[in-house]
Amino acid sequence: MSERIFAGWLQRFLSGDEQPSVPFEGLSSTELSMARQIENAFRKSDTLNQYSGVFLKTLDSAERFSELAIRAFSALVKMGELGETNRDVHVFCRHTAEIFTRELGFENCLILLRDPDTGKLKPGAFSAKGDRYPASGKLKKKCSAMPFEDIASRVAGSGDYIHIPDVSCDDRCSKADCGSIGVASLLSAPIKSGNSIIGVINCGHPLPGAFDENMINLVLILSNFTGQMITLINLHNTISSWNEALSEEVQKKTSELRRKNAKLTKLAVTDSLTNLFNRRFFFTRLEEEFSRTLRYHNEQFALLLMDLDNLKVINDTFGHVIGDSVLLHVAKCLKRSIRKGDVMGRLGGDEFGYIMLNADEEVAYHFALRLQHSIARVTFNGQGNNPTISIGIAAVSGNLFKKFQDTYAAADKALYSAKKKKNCVSIFGKQTKPITSDR
Repeated sequence: MSERIFAGWLQRFLSGDEQPSVPFEGLSSTELSMARQIENAFRKSDTLNQYSGVFLKTLDSAERFSELAIRAFSALVKMGELGETNRDVHVFCRHTAEIFTRELGFENCLILLRDPDTGKLKPGAFSAKGDRYPASGKLKKKCSAMPFEDIASRVAGSGDYIHIPDVSCDDRCSKADCGSIGVASLLSAPIKSGNSIIGVINCGHPLPGAFDENMINLVLILSNFTGQMITLINLHNTISSWNEALSEEVQKKTSELRRKNAKLTKLAVTDSLTNLFNRRFFFTRLEEEFSRTLRYHNEQFALLLMDLDNLKVINDTFGHVIGDSVLLHVAKCLKRSIRKGDVMGRLGGDEFGYIMLNADEEVAYHFALRLQHSIARVTFNGQGNNPTISIGIAAVSGNLFKKFQDTYAAADKALYSAKKKKNCVSIFGKQTKPITSDR
C-alpha cells in the first residue's frame, strides 16, 4: 500500500506540482526520507535554474553593452578625427549625425544648434536610414525636425535629456509624424559647452524601448563630446580669425613703419630745401670713394666745390624768398647734369659739392664750364643780377692725398682762388680759369 502511495506522490511531484496534494502520512520512514530528499533536490535545482537564468541574462546584457561600448568608442574616435581636420561646424555636425546612425544603429539622428543671435534652435545636420525621408536636404531636415521640435526646445531650456520609450504612448509626440518616419522610441540629449546649452541631439529608433540605461549614458557621453568638439572648432576659427586680423595689422604697421623709416632715412641724408644730399651724408660718401681709390689704384674721381658768387646781393635786393628760388634753380641744374653714380650735395648756405666718379681734372673742368653756363642763363625777377657760380676742383688719383680731408681742403683752396675773380673755375695746383663769353 505504501509503495503505491509513494509512487503516486512521486508521479504528481514530477509532473510539475510544487506541493503534492498527497500528504507525507502513510509513507514509511524510508519513503518519507526519500520524498523529502527528492523535494529538497528539486527545490535546489529550481533555485539554480533561476540563478542560471539571471546569470545568462546578465551575461547577454554585458555582451550587448560591450558591443555597444565598442561602437560608441569607435564613434568617439571618428568624431575626434573629424575635429582635427574639419573647421566647419555644420560639416562636422553632418558627419557626426552620420556616425550616430551608422555606429549606434539609430533610425535617424538630428542635430539642432542654437542660433547665437536669436537663441532659437535651427537644424544643423540630419542623417537617416531607409526611404521614409525626402531626398532634398533642406526638406529632409524640416521633415525630421517637426515631430520633435517641442521636445528639443524643452531639452535646450532645461539642460536635461528626455527619453520617450514609446512615442505612441506620449502626448508630446505626434503619432502620425513619428509613424511616417519610422520612429518608435526617442532620446533627446543636450549638447553642452561648459555650462551653456549650444544645441540638442535627437536620436530616433524604430523599436519601442530601444534606449536602455547603458545606451542613454553612452549617448549623453557622445553628446557632451560633440559639444566639446564644436567648442574647439569655434575656438580654433576665432583664434584663426584673430591671427589673420593680427597678421594683417602687423603687415600694415610694418609697411607703415618701413615708409616712415624710409622717410626718416631720406630726411636724415637730404637737405630740406633742395632735396640734395646734406653735408653729413656727402662727407660720408666722400670718405668711401677716397678709401676705394686708395684700395684700387686704377680708380680716380674729382671733387668739385661750388659757391654762388652773388647770393647775398640777391637776398639783400630781392629778399630771401628769391634767394631760395636761386638755390633751387642751382639744385635743378645740378640734378639735370649729374651722372649716374655721382654724388651731389648742399654743404651749407650757398655752397655745393659734387663727387664726379671716374673723372680726371680735365673731365671735371669741362663739366664745371657747362654747369656755369646752365646757371647763368636764368634771369630772376626781371633784374640784371643773374646768379653766377665759382667752382674749385681737386682730382684724386694715386697717392696725391693721404686722407679724404686733404682732398676737401685742396678743392676748398681751389674754390677760394676762383671766388677772388668770381664766375671762375679753379683746379687745385693750376691757374684759375674764368668762364669765357663765347661758351
